[in-house]
Amino acid sequence: GSGGGSFSTAPTSPIGVFNDLADVRWAEESILELCKSGVISESPDRLFRPNSNVTREEFVKMLICAFYAVDANAVCSFADVPSGSWYYPYAATAEKRKIVLGTGGNAFGTGSPITRQDAAVMLYRACGYVNVSGKAEFADSEKIAPYAREAVENLALRGVISGFEDGSFAPCENITRAQAAKLIYMLTK
Repeated sequence: GSGGGSFSTAPTSPIGVFNDLADVRWAEESILELCKSGVISESPDRLFRPNSNVTREEFVKMLICAFYAVDANAVCSFADVPSGSWYYPYAATAEKRKIVLGTGGNAFGTGSPITRQDAAVMLYRACGYVNVSGKAEFADSEKIAPYAREAVENLALRGVISGFEDGSFAPCENITRAQAAKLIYMLTK
């Protein structure tokens, strides 16, 4: 949801919490397990909206809830993250842990959908991965931004992320809520 209401830290029961997972069976276990652990929460309308884009603040909240506790002492320096916003503590914690560096111009990118390559970078930083040997190649590897190449390659070599059937990674495409849940769950197992 646009107000962050679909992501919560309160544990809930995953039994029948979402009515719209039929076309994302590949991500259903991930979604339900993250719901059970409190990384995401059920919504009053019982919809997860699996094919909707994830905003940068929603993705950061999921990462922090999955891997860390909110740091109450963290301070966020991004101009587009108001101190009273629901996502401030998550963005501040992510900034303090150097999971997010912003989008340039002292901006976090609030309200913007997160791209596949940016999600890979945040996941890579959140998990503290070190480089693995080898080379992951995608049909569109040249389109992956230099700042994201290491993260994309390492997560691909570890089997955490993959490309599409045509061999592309589509680094600038937005990540969906189902895709985000699957990636985060894979790293929490």
